[in-house]
Amino acid sequence: MRVERGSVVLVDTNVILESHRVKIWNHLTAYFSFETDSECVVECRTGNQTRDVPIPIDIDALQSDVAVHDLASTDLMDFRLRLGAEPSLDPCEERLVAAALIRQDVWLLCSPDKAAVRACHMLGLLDRIVALEDLTIAAGIRARLWDNFTCDWLSNFRTNLLLDL
Repeated sequence: MRVERGSVVLVDTNVILESHRVKIWNHLTAYFSFETDSECVVECRTGNQTRDVPIPIDIDALQSDVAVHDLASTDLMDFRLRLGAEPSLDPCEERLVAAALIRQDVWLLCSPDKAAVRACHMLGLLDRIVALEDLTIAAGIRARLWDNFTCDWLSNFRTNLLLDL
């Protein structure tokens, strides 16, 4: 799928944090239509971050920058039944992929989470996954991103999934 101005992009906590770390969040939210799940906002708010130095997030600004959804418990249960036990997803990524699955519109999902990418592969949605670097390229931004946010990382991981490595 093409990444272009106005694209609906579902983003997880990792993408929110990395975008803030490299100071490109405002530019990206002006270029794309970002959406997330309420669980991702909770992770940003509570500091449930796996980084040595937590990245401060202005939650009020975050909630005004993105559409925040709250997935219905029945949709989450349907998703769990469809996907099965593997892969083991974090709550934010699980809810985000489940929400993506029930959408009827055109969307992309941006997540460097291996389990989320693997789940999308299992559901036939691998072509909907984009790297944060894909977004920066489309928006004309230069940023030094951590490796798992790059196009190369995602391409290699996708290839390994497709080859069942």
